[in-house]
Amino acid sequence: MPLYKSRDDRKKKSKDVIHEANDELEIAVSKTALFSEPAPARIHKKPDEEERSQKRKRYIRKRRKNKLAGFAVTMIFTAVILLVLVVNITQGKLDNRIRTSYVKYGSIEKKVSGTAYFLREEIKITASHSGRLVPVVSEGEKVGVGQLVAYVVSEGLEEYLNELRKIEQRITTAQNSKGESEALISEDVTVIDKEIEKLRNDIAVCSMKGNMSNFLNLKRELDSLFEMRNELTMNAESKDAYIQSLQKKRVELQNLLKGKMHEIRSDHAGVVSFHVDEAIGLFNTLDFNGVGLKELASLDTKISNTANKNVLYGDVVARITPGVSYYIAVDTDKLDGFEEGKTVTVKARDRKYETYAKVVSVNGEVAILETSSALASCVSKRSVEVDVILEHQEGMLVPLRCLSDWDEARVTARIALVRANFVEYVYVNVLARNDEYAIISSKTKFDDDTTPGVRYNDIFVVNHEKVKEGEVVK
Repeated sequence: MPLYKSRDDRKKKSKDVIHEANDELEIAVSKTALFSEPAPARIHKKPDEEERSQKRKRYIRKRRKNKLAGFAVTMIFTAVILLVLVVNITQGKLDNRIRTSYVKYGSIEKKVSGTAYFLREEIKITASHSGRLVPVVSEGEKVGVGQLVAYVVSEGLEEYLNELRKIEQRITTAQNSKGESEALISEDVTVIDKEIEKLRNDIAVCSMKGNMSNFLNLKRELDSLFEMRNELTMNAESKDAYIQSLQKKRVELQNLLKGKMHEIRSDHAGVVSFHVDEAIGLFNTLDFNGVGLKELASLDTKISNTANKNVLYGDVVARITPGVSYYIAVDTDKLDGFEEGKTVTVKARDRKYETYAKVVSVNGEVAILETSSALASCVSKRSVEVDVILEHQEGMLVPLRCLSDWDEARVTARIALVRANFVEYVYVNVLARNDEYAIISSKTKFDDDTTPGVRYNDIFVVNHEKVKEGEVVK
């Protein structure tokens, strides 16, 4: 028998030992279970009650976390606000720098916004026949008494009428140019005739003297002058032929449109408009001083453009505004700046209308203005959104911040200038101002001519409280 066992024998013996130990353990456990009392049963919660408890705990933890986060954000926001307030309060005390700027050119306007209603005397123009309305004059054009305003043609003949109008324009242009060219041709022919007469005399003299070389030269010059004269006369005849051909074509079109083209002429002089509505003539006899919001509401109508549209007999196809003066009713919330007799500027928001107008009356609802310009720009409208410039002042513009030592009327103030590196106080009159800037005069009305005033590009101190007169400023 060998002294040392193999590896397989040792593994087998180890397994046997483990199995014996396990058997002894099981026997011991079984004996203990026979003589011991059973363990009490464990009480378990119902599944739904336990789940609700867990949810409640999670909600409480989440709510507590949100409260802490909100409190932190509030504290940070409050700290930032306090920091900004402290900086703003202490900035003026800590910042001792002197800020300067230059006097520059600028303007200040005091204006109000509102709606402008146009109040005009208007005369209706009606159609004498049914058909297509073809205007002859433009919208907003001035016409005289009896002037042709439009045609009413049978439907389908508009092209012939437009061709007729083009031919008439060509005839007018050709006749005008013919008159100018005839005057020029007449002057040229007169000069040529004088030259021809002179050359004839020179040729006669050369012929008598037998100087043939000069004779031939003079003969060539004479022939050239005759050619020039013939070209001028032929040009004049060709223009006559062109005008005659246009006149012939005009007669043909007039014969084609005869009985199918009817004229519309104006019975009054004024400005014509082809935009019509039911409000035409409402203010012809009304006292404009008594106009209020109730009367202006009647202008809220639908406007139709009759140009190149089909019309019926008796329809209103255009209107004439006689004269040049008309009224503007301004509906605005701020009527304080309107004073009777004051001239203001009315500007449309779309920049298509602008005029100067005089305030004639102000009631509790609207301001009535009178004007005599820009009628052609508004004749097709009843109302427009506008800005009314009540005051406009141009001149030396400075920040309101730099002015101090105001008088009781707040008309005179002091400005600190920097001249030759020294601070110099100058009193000025404030001509206009708003919340930020002021237009100032060079000096007050009481200063004499020797007193140096404020000029453009002068240096002034913005934070005037930081300096005193005579102080050196670099």
